[in-house]
Amino acid sequence: MVLPRGLAEGNGTSTIVFDETRGPYRLVVGILPARPVIPQTHLAIQVFDAADATLLRDTDVEMHVIATGPPGASDFGPAQVLNEQTLRYFEVDVPFSVIGQWSVLVTVSSERGEEEFVLDMAVGEPGARIQWIWIAGVMAAIVAVGIWTWLTLQRRRG
Repeated sequence: MVLPRGLAEGNGTSTIVFDETRGPYRLVVGILPARPVIPQTHLAIQVFDAADATLLRDTDVEMHVIATGPPGASDFGPAQVLNEQTLRYFEVDVPFSVIGQWSVLVTVSSERGEEEFVLDMAVGEPGARIQWIWIAGVMAAIVAVGIWTWLTLQRRRG
């Protein structure tokens, strides 16, 4: 199964940041939020058999993640990653402790062999999310008050 670039299903919609075939595996990594941020970023990882595109699970392969950051950063891992909750994805929250360039190493091993995938991530601060629903609600309230005021003034004059 080939996923469209940019989207992956999981706990919400993740942004695909990595899709590579190496040796017997194809690894697809999506993240939440859409860019890596402190204090943590959620990785949703799918691993496929490169020969026949079969989706592999933790009964088929063993996966570990290590994240190494810039000087002063607290490294993460090695942590074994499982897919207990969502059988389509190996899931892990990576705690990025500082802003900067991070290297995330994903190791996949089975009787097919062992491969390492390196993801370079520029970790930043979380952006302020614009709450469009709240903005629309405030704008609707302002318009309603404006119309009510105009109608009230028209009635008093008339």
